[in-house]
Amino acid sequence: AAAAAAAAAAADAADALVENVSFQRDGNDFVIESSVLVEGRGTLPAKTGVTIVSSLPHAHWGTLSHLELRPETGRTHQLRVHCADIGCPIVGDDLYWDKAVEARRRLDTKQDLPPVRRGGGLYLQSMGASFVHPVSGNKMDIEVPVANKFGRLLDKARIANEYDRS
Repeated sequence: AAAAAAAAAAADAADALVENVSFQRDGNDFVIESSVLVEGRGTLPAKTGVTIVSSLPHAHWGTLSHLELRPETGRTHQLRVHCADIGCPIVGDDLYWDKAVEARRRLDTKQDLPPVRRGGGLYLQSMGASFVHPVSGNKMDIEVPVANKFGRLLDKARIANEYDRS
């Protein structure tokens, strides 16, 4: 699973998604399916499970959401492409930000994305991996703690919201 901080104002409008993207929602959980172009292999199906861990208003992005992303297929940049496809890019994703801006235009959302802030890094982190050890045959579960930058970003957003409400 991966943790991501994403601008997520378009999630509710995502039923009218861009061409060739399927979006199925059940409360705070949803699945994104599309085809992803893989160099040398053509277009392959891609599927990502998503859970909204938390969301809060954000002056710069509209809404800031902490997401758990679960790639069910393993395509290059799949998580980044899927978030951009629904108009909810991962914070700091200067490669797919413009794709998300265009998705929001197609979705006719009322909130445009501001220009991407470059140089702050991509707010996407692997939280772990599971695999069968090739020699012992034992299942291996590797977990890592969430990077501090995620907490700092969410804390800044909470403080800004409290300031705006006072």
